[in-house]
Amino acid sequence: MAMEPSVAAVGGDKSSNMAVGVLYHTTLMSSGRVGWRLVDQMLVTKARFTSYIQAKPVDEFIKAEAALDEYGLAILENHRGTGKETDAIRLLSATSPVSTSVVDIYELLPDWEGAPSTRDFPLSSDTRLLLDLSDVTEEIPEAFADELMAYARNLRELDSQIVVTVTDKAWQRCRPKLGGHTATIPRRRASSVIRAHLTFHDHREALGLLEQDAVRAFVAELDGGRTSPDYAVKVADRLRLVRTAADVDRTIGELRKWRPYIDQQLDSRKPDWADRRMLLIAAAVLNGCPSTAVAAASRALAMALGHESVPLFKALESEGWSRRLREIEATVADDCTWIDRDKPGVDYAIFEWLWNEHPELRRPVLKWTQELVTDPKTKKHARRVIGVIAHVAGECRSVDLLEALYAQLKSPRAEAYRGLVEEAVEGLLFHPAAAALTQERLWRWAYRGDRGAFPSLALLCGGRLVLQRHLACLRW
Repeated sequence: MAMEPSVAAVGGDKSSNMAVGVLYHTTLMSSGRVGWRLVDQMLVTKARFTSYIQAKPVDEFIKAEAALDEYGLAILENHRGTGKETDAIRLLSATSPVSTSVVDIYELLPDWEGAPSTRDFPLSSDTRLLLDLSDVTEEIPEAFADELMAYARNLRELDSQIVVTVTDKAWQRCRPKLGGHTATIPRRRASSVIRAHLTFHDHREALGLLEQDAVRAFVAELDGGRTSPDYAVKVADRLRLVRTAADVDRTIGELRKWRPYIDQQLDSRKPDWADRRMLLIAAAVLNGCPSTAVAAASRALAMALGHESVPLFKALESEGWSRRLREIEATVADDCTWIDRDKPGVDYAIFEWLWNEHPELRRPVLKWTQELVTDPKTKKHARRVIGVIAHVAGECRSVDLLEALYAQLKSPRAEAYRGLVEEAVEGLLFHPAAAALTQERLWRWAYRGDRGAFPSLALLCGGRLVLQRHLACLRW
């Protein structure tokens, strides 16, 4: 599979410039115990030889380049969505001894059954390798650091190099041994990413929008928060679609996604608001569902987050319930709780905000959503829960949420609603932002060979996806 590459990048020699942005590339080269994927050559050419934003050298990039030059190994760490993959590709292409304008870089696709290991990694001369461990959620064992150093020494003798991208949390046990090889990638300003992305695509009209007061104010809000490059690129792509003055306000309104309301409701500085926050999240995930289900879900979320005092919400039975609903600006109609009656899209925006802004809560929140589709009090609303997960997975291009859907495909407990999960994954296969990522994960899932998921994967790969492409060809 291959897609047109898209990158918001800043290239150049050594640390004279900084890479930023998001990559899309899927060119499968071979498979085996460790699959290989060739990073798009056009993308590497752009990242290496084209500058969009002049920037001063950054110490962490200088450190990574020095480690790669001397040892053939550099590790780039930080949260997902900080642009590590772009940096890794720029780093490997900038330090390449190849004199041509195209650099071959291969991404390793290991399929470990247990702890990470370099045992089956390839050894080839004049090769540039990228290993992305950003999906690893558990701490990587210390023994992997020793293996990685030994593997890098062998690569160095063959004039080859490897860059590893990883989250700081997963890298804690390996960092003491590889501290000299590890660089912490700083978070980029959203304004720089947006401008770089629009420049790359030569959208002068959209660049002009950045000077408008409404757009400038919104971008300043993004710079003031913890906006990821991933979301900044999404903002840039939306600005590319603006055609009229009316489109500007509508686009900014949609992108803002009720941020002031969400910030007010989930304000962590307010003491004794835990019950309120959990009710808001439960009402968002089960928007439009019976109030009794929302109450049960909020109680389950409190337990999932380890709160000692679990809120005893009893829907429709007390003034307290009505008061809590008024506090989060929800309404009840026909015994169902609605949070989006006058705020279209706020239900998805709340879950997306939680996912992006509180990565430390992702695991318990995911476990909570998975239990909602099996709990007798809420399982009747499995379609709604799965739909929320799929929607945010597409908007955030989240590997973790896609993996949560895959866990349902292979789970024996999911038999009753597996068809709903298949529909969700099928929709993501043609999602405008997440299609490439979903198709790539589909290949990885098929490669893993989990028997429980095989019927669903066969249906998606050999049935619906192939049929859709066949019909597209007929229409063409």
